Amino acid sequence: SAARRCVEQGIIVYHGNRYYFAHDKIREAFYSAIPEREKSLIHLEAGKVLLKNFSNERNDDLTDIIANHLQAGVAAVTSEEEMKFIAGLNIAASKKALTRAAWDSALVYAETAAGITPDDCWQRDYDFALSLHITAAEAAFLSGDIIFMERMTRAALKNIKSFMDKIPVYELVIQAHYALNRMQRGIEDGLN
Repeated sequence: SAARRCVEQGIIVYHGNRYYFAHDKIREAFYSAIPEREKSLIHLEAGKVLLKNFSNERNDDLTDIIANHLQAGVAAVTSEEEMKFIAGLNIAASKKALTRAAWDSALVYAETAAGITPDDCWQRDYDFALSLHITAAEAAFLSGDIIFMERMTRAALKNIKSFMDKIPVYELVIQAHYALNRMQRGIEDGLN
């Protein structure tokens, strides 16, 4: 078989019922030879297979792996429902990254979710949009991306329906003002 020939040539290694590339450079060379459209399809299918076999009892790191595959496969997604699902998985991965103090990872997941979510998300699914914007704003604040944080908080405050839902957004806005040494503006925003 082709796998056996690759093992014999030292391209891949068979260990513990799994095949591995013998070196990262070999894996990178094979990966770079795959056309971009096919890469997206491969990642999307890999994410779906992992998701199908995923159970909540498994390690949370699997959520990151699945989210990463689905992110890389987003160009191959054709349905709006699947896009929303991937955005939701990225929100979940962002929240988990926040609990691990992995600010930059949390921001990448949040930016991906925000980037693939339609502008009318507030009208379509209020709770989803609220979770997305609060998570994205928090990830942006903690990773130091104040511009993205402000974009998320402005959109949230413009669309939030209840005063109680605005509280975590205003908390982030006030914390950002304090972090940027704009205490007076933080106080003013808090009083408003």
